[in-house]
Amino acid sequence: MKGMQELVDIYVKPASAPVTVIGGVSTKETVVPASERKIVFNGLESLLSFHKESFLPSLERAYTSLESATDKDGEASMNAALAVARVFVSHAAFMRMYSTYIK
Repeated sequence: MKGMQELVDIYVKPASAPVTVIGGVSTKETVVPASERKIVFNGLESLLSFHKESFLPSLERAYTSLESATDKDGEASMNAALAVARVFVSHAAFMRMYSTYIK
């Protein structure tokens, strides 16, 4: 997640900044036109938002019970694995966002 946030902070936000012409007047144009930003950064901010606000917290909740368990018989591990699997299944529709980002 840190890498995605850095990508947004270092590249996406500055590329979205309005162009300032001589005299300090801002225009409607941005440093990188919206059509070009879409090609390069397609959906990155949406992916980061989904990851930060939904997917990652769900994964963290799924395994927290394992942190305090003694797990001698492996039942806590099995329950945590099932909980993590349920998170992936429940967010399956959003997983395509990652494949677009990876490409």
